[in-house]
Amino acid sequence: MYMKIFILIFLFIPFMLSAGNSVLVGNFDASGEDDVYAGNEWNNAPAVSAFRYSGTQIIYTPEQLSAMKGKQIERLTFKYVNGGSDRYEGRVTVSLMEIGVSEFLEDPTLKHIKWIRYENGGPTVSKDVILDGREGTVEFDFSSEPYYYTGQSLLVTVTAEATAQSPLLKFVHNGDTESEKWRVLTYGSDSESFASGIESMGNSYIHDSSVGSRLAAAPAVCIDYSEKTVEQAFSGGDGTESFPYLISTVDDVRELDRWTNEGKTRGIFFLLTTDLTLPENVYIGTKSDFCGVFDGGNHCITIDIATTSGYVALFGSAIGATIRNLQVDGNVEGTGYVAGVVANPANGTLVENVVNFCDVTAYGSSYVAGVAANMVTLTGSKGCQILQCANYGTITAENCTVAGGVVGYSGQQVGNEIGRVANYGLMDVHGYKVAGVVGNSMYDDDIHEALNFGTTTHRDISGTLGSPRAPYRNCFYNSQYFDSNYKYPNQMKLVSEMIGSGLKNSESGHGLGQDFWVFAEQCFPLLKVCGSENSARCKLYAAPLMLAEGNTLSNVDKPFVAVSSHGVKWNSLYGKIQIDDMGNAIPVAVGKDILRASLDGYERMIEVTVTDCSSVIGQMQSSNEVFAGENCLLFTIVEEAGMEVQIYDLSGICLRQLSLTKGTYREAFLPGIYIVKLSDKVVKTMVR
Repeated sequence: MYMKIFILIFLFIPFMLSAGNSVLVGNFDASGEDDVYAGNEWNNAPAVSAFRYSGTQIIYTPEQLSAMKGKQIERLTFKYVNGGSDRYEGRVTVSLMEIGVSEFLEDPTLKHIKWIRYENGGPTVSKDVILDGREGTVEFDFSSEPYYYTGQSLLVTVTAEATAQSPLLKFVHNGDTESEKWRVLTYGSDSESFASGIESMGNSYIHDSSVGSRLAAAPAVCIDYSEKTVEQAFSGGDGTESFPYLISTVDDVRELDRWTNEGKTRGIFFLLTTDLTLPENVYIGTKSDFCGVFDGGNHCITIDIATTSGYVALFGSAIGATIRNLQVDGNVEGTGYVAGVVANPANGTLVENVVNFCDVTAYGSSYVAGVAANMVTLTGSKGCQILQCANYGTITAENCTVAGGVVGYSGQQVGNEIGRVANYGLMDVHGYKVAGVVGNSMYDDDIHEALNFGTTTHRDISGTLGSPRAPYRNCFYNSQYFDSNYKYPNQMKLVSEMIGSGLKNSESGHGLGQDFWVFAEQCFPLLKVCGSENSARCKLYAAPLMLAEGNTLSNVDKPFVAVSSHGVKWNSLYGKIQIDDMGNAIPVAVGKDILRASLDGYERMIEVTVTDCSSVIGQMQSSNEVFAGENCLLFTIVEEAGMEVQIYDLSGICLRQLSLTKGTYREAFLPGIYIVKLSDKVVKTMVR
C-alpha cells in the first residue's frame, strides 16, 4: 500500500556538480566511504536499502536553503556509496513540502518522535530504479512539476518498495552528527509498507527501538533551482508573525486554499484586512488541512457553500492551527462535517474570539455545528480549544448524529477545552446526541461557561450538553426557550434568572464576569466576541420574551412581555398574540404564532404556541383589569360609561388619577410596585 507522496527518481550517473544555480548542503562534494552513514541498517537516508519497504523524512532548514528563497526547485541530487556487489532496485517515491518547524518534535511523555503528515503536499513523481554502481548520485527531477520554495523548512519524504535489497548501500551525510536537533526519521520493514506501518505504530509515532531511527545528520544534498521567482502570493506580507500574509481579496482566499491543499501553511501567519464576500463554494481547505495561524482582524467573511460533499465550512479542516478574531456569515450546506467556521479542527487547533452568523444545513448525516463540527485530538497531540466563541446562526439537520449550536463532537484520546461559549441561534435538528451548545463531549473534556439562549423546534434535544459526561461548570440553558425532554436541573434557568446580572458570578478562574460578558438590564448576557456584542444584530438576540413562570415557547397561556430593549420592535405574524407598543403580549387565540423582532434592518423569528387563552380573554371581556408591563401599566375597561382609576405608591400617595372609558389603555410608569384602585377592586402590581 502506497501513500500519496512525491516521487523520487534514482539515476545512476557519474558524479558531477550540476550546472546553473544550486545549493549544496553539507559535504556533498566529498568523496569516499568516510563520509557515509555509519552504524546499523537504520542509519541510512534517504533510503533504508536493507528492507523491502522503507520510508524516510528529512528536514532542511531555512538557513541551509536561504539562497534559493522565492525560486523554483527543479532537481534534488544525493550521493551514495555501495560497499558491496548487491544491487538495489525497486519503485521509489519522493515528496516535498514546506513546514513551519526545523526539527521533528518529541512527545515528552511518550518519548516518541512524530512523523509529519505529508499526503497533500507538493508535486509527485515516481519511477522504477536500479542502483548497482560502486558510487553514484541519486537524482530527483522536479522540472516537469516545478516547486516554488517560499523560505520555510523543506520536508523531503522518500518511500520505496524494493525488489532487490542492498544492505551495504549508504548515503553521504552532512556531517552534523553532534546536533541535538532530530532532522531525519527512518523506517524499514520486510512485511509492512511505510503507509500502513506508521499507522500501526500508534498514531504515526516512531518508536526508536522497534521500527526505525531518528538521526541528527541529514543527507548531504545538491538542490538545483532556476531564477524563476515566486510572484507575490497575497496582497502583502511575508508570512511571519510580525509581517503576516495579507488576505484582502477573493483571489487571496483562493490562493490560501491552494497553499492549504499543497501543505504550505504550517507555521505561516495570515491576516484578514477587510470584510470579504466569497463566491459560491469558495472556502479554505477544500482538499487538505489548514495548519497555520489565521487572524481575522475582527473582520467578517461571508460564505456561500452548497455541496453534496462533507468537511465544508470556511475552513474545511485544520490541524494544529489557530483561527482567531473572526466573524463568519452566509450559508453553508453539506452532507457531513458541516459548520460555519471550521468543519474538522484536530490535534491542538485553537479557535478563539470567533462568532458565527452563518446558517448551517446538513442533509442526513453527522457532525454539525455553528463553530466546529467535529473536534478530535489523538494521543500525543495537544488538546484542541474552542474559547470565546458564539453562534447566532440557524442549525438545520434531519436524522443527524451529533450536532451542537457551537460544537458538534469533541473527544478521541485527548481531552479538549471548550470555554466561554454561547449559542443564541435556532436549533432545528433531529437526531442523536444533539444539544444547544455541545452535542457530544468525552469524559476528559474541560467545559466551562457554556450558555444557551437559543431556541429549538422540538423537545428531543438537550439544553446545553448532549452527553454531559465531561467535567463542566457554569453551564446553563434557557429552559423556557429550550423545553427539553432531557432534564438537567442544575443547568436549567428561567428567563428571569438569565437576564441582567442573574448569571454574573466571580467563581475563581472560571466565572461569568464582565471581562467576557455584557450584562444589561432586561437583556440576556452578550458574549464579547470581535466587538459583535455592540452590533444591532447581537442586541436583537439579547432582547428576551419574558414568559410567565410555568410557560414555555411551546406552551403559552398567560400574558408576557416582549422586551423592547435597544429599540427592538416586536410584532405577531399570525395574530394569535397581541403585542402593544410597550411590548405587552396577550394571547388571544389558540395555535402557533411567529413573533418577529426587528432592529436596524435585522430580524429574528421566534415560534410561540398558544395552548389556552380562555381565562385571559374572559377576564379581559368581562371585567375591568390592569396588567403590568415593561415601564407601563395596561388597563382594560369594560364599563360603557367609563370609570375613575387611581394609582398609588406603597406609602399611599396618589400618583395619578385617570378617567377612562371603555377600551384598552397604556400608561407609562417607572419600574416599581404600585397600588391600583380600579372600580370596586384594589390591585397590587409591579412594573418591570
